[in-house]
Amino acid sequence: MIDIKELAIGDWVRHSFYEEDMRINSIDENGRIHAGANRLSVCCHIDNFEPIPITPEILEKNGFVSLEKDHLCWMLNLNGVRVFVSLYDAGTARLSLKLPCTIGFDPGSVSVINFAPIQAIHELQHTLIRLGKDIVL
Repeated sequence: MIDIKELAIGDWVRHSFYEEDMRINSIDENGRIHAGANRLSVCCHIDNFEPIPITPEILEKNGFVSLEKDHLCWMLNLNGVRVFVSLYDAGTARLSLKLPCTIGFDPGSVSVINFAPIQAIHELQHTLIRLGKDIVL
């Protein structure tokens, strides 16, 4: 189940009955989500939606490159910011960013930002959108 406070307009979620990945168009004050994909449009309570797991296929489709043979570590370069996603067996992923430092005591060095573990595409989507990239399913 998804916490409604985690969602934003534009997020990808899966409708449990239709088994269809849908993009959120709006969220109302009663917990109903208006979402759609292809020719299907629905308005349902949040309980009808589930998170979309992060998979190697989705990462690859969005420009991530596998850094290991077992496809557990993926990287995407967005305007000099390297986005790393490490996948784990339990459906959990670790997200980190490496940013080049252009000012300060050591120009040319790299700052690393590690995020709390994530499990769903909409969580990854929130970070990527802020870096200027949207998720494609």
